[in-house]
Amino acid sequence: LTRDDDTDEWVEVNLSLAHLYTLQYRQSGEAKSAEQALEIYGHVLEGLSCQSAPLIWAFTHYEMANLQVELLNADGDERRRAEAISNYHAALEVYSEHLFPYQYVAVKIKLGDQYLGQESGDRGESIELAIQAYESVREEIMKIPDLIPESHLYIRLGDAYTQRLKGERINNVFLALAYFKQSLALSLESSDQEVIWDLERKIEKLQSEYQKIQ
Repeated sequence: LTRDDDTDEWVEVNLSLAHLYTLQYRQSGEAKSAEQALEIYGHVLEGLSCQSAPLIWAFTHYEMANLQVELLNADGDERRRAEAISNYHAALEVYSEHLFPYQYVAVKIKLGDQYLGQESGDRGESIELAIQAYESVREEIMKIPDLIPESHLYIRLGDAYTQRLKGERINNVFLALAYFKQSLALSLESSDQEVIWDLERKIEKLQSEYQKIQ
């Protein structure tokens, strides 16, 4: 079976094969399986375009990005982060806020996570991009409670403002405190004790800093 014989069937078979390699990687931890999956995803994208098959095109980019993040977490190769960010952005060309709200929010949060963890390049710009990604779904997250808890988004925002380089430090600390306190209020309702303790430590540390710089 080749792409020229039946493009739709060829794409379906290759996506299934890439999925099997991905599962194999997650079970065995062998990077070779993940690399094979990424290679197959790349071949699939060579035969598609955003215009010809938008949903498959976006899905493939999204799956590639997720796998690249898993590999990054395993081997620490920062080049994978750049590739994941590029693929998440490609997926967002299809996953619009209005047509695909669930996918849009999921990609934006994952994109923010990668920008926040990015140490190479312009660190200040990366943090700003993370904040923009998180802020863009702050209203939407409440409509999709099964994606991630609202409190977890506020933790991400608090972490981002804690690390922010742009603007006055006192304002960044104030915003970080506000988000951590919002998250704490929601976490107290769910009785997530581990998250509560972590938030209390972060709030105590920032409050001490805030008092010093006032």
